[in-house]
Amino acid sequence: DSVMACVDRSFRVRDARGEEERDEAREECWKENKIQVGDGPPGTGKTFVQHQLIKAVKDKGGRVAYLFLCAQLAARQKAIFGDAIDIGTFHSVLGDGSDLHRTGVAGMYQLLIIDECFHLSEQLFKYLDYLHKDTDRSVAILLGGDKWQMGSPSGMPAWTSRLWKMATFTTTLAFDDRVKQRCTDPQFLKMLNVLRMKKPSPRGGKGLTVPQITRGRKAWRGDAPDVDAIRSLWQKHPDTTILATSRRAAALIDDLSVEAKYPRRTPLAILDGDLESNPDNYMKDGTMKPLKDLKSRQVPVHKGMLMYFTRNVRKDIDYVNGMLATVEHYDPATERLDLITKTGCRVSVWRWSDRELGDIAYYPVRPGYC
Repeated sequence: DSVMACVDRSFRVRDARGEEERDEAREECWKENKIQVGDGPPGTGKTFVQHQLIKAVKDKGGRVAYLFLCAQLAARQKAIFGDAIDIGTFHSVLGDGSDLHRTGVAGMYQLLIIDECFHLSEQLFKYLDYLHKDTDRSVAILLGGDKWQMGSPSGMPAWTSRLWKMATFTTTLAFDDRVKQRCTDPQFLKMLNVLRMKKPSPRGGKGLTVPQITRGRKAWRGDAPDVDAIRSLWQKHPDTTILATSRRAAALIDDLSVEAKYPRRTPLAILDGDLESNPDNYMKDGTMKPLKDLKSRQVPVHKGMLMYFTRNVRKDIDYVNGMLATVEHYDPATERLDLITKTGCRVSVWRWSDRELGDIAYYPVRPGYC
């Protein structure tokens, strides 16, 4: 309701008859239209609300921009909405504040939605507030996210700033017992809600402990898996997402998964894959080795194998960092790798020169199992 009230004021500016009526509508927007924030844990309906608002604004004939801070999330929403609304990253649509000639773009819309807003840095939020004021606050802005998830990768998080408190109005979403949750295990959901805000304690500590979390839930015996354990996991739970907390662990899971899924099968090719996902390219303290010592990760390629892209190369076809894709074909004559992204785009991948890493050429892919 709070967001739609802002949207309705935006429509009054757009549909005003004459300058006097438009000035009155703009004055109302300036006084009433704060930036709206939808905050809450995962599963409380933030995305659902965003999608309903998009539908409502489109039904009224308005324009919507749905923005994200990473290209992978934007690509996922493109698969849902197609070209019905403008979808992209914050920087690609609004800029980063360095080019003030782009500030007028915000005024094209009745509703701007920015997801995972708690990743915004204080600097980017200042720029967003400037854009809002530049339109006399006549565009409705909704920010969605969970402040307890990962914070801003650069600078102070915006939500801790004084400007955030002055410029926003927050609605906190909560779990509704009448609605089925993503997690159907009440005990596990309770654990997740604790882990959202607190670090678990080791064995014998106070509060939620690691043994309590893992009891009866471990995917394999012991600390590290082997091929048989991974094969059993994929057979019983083919849609599982495996997470790792280090590059070395992720590489181990990926390698074991490929071995488990394609036993004794000759790969189509072994490619020079992503540099940064190769754990051998790092010192003991976690810093990257000198450029001259970097080696590509050797990636076996099989038809039907899952792979992640690791660089933003072509956003228009979802060839972006973190996008999951399936191997369709490898052409040894041209050394071309063909994949189909999770969003249905066909992408051809060749060796790619990485300017950030001394123009070293490699395929910006890695196995997609962890």
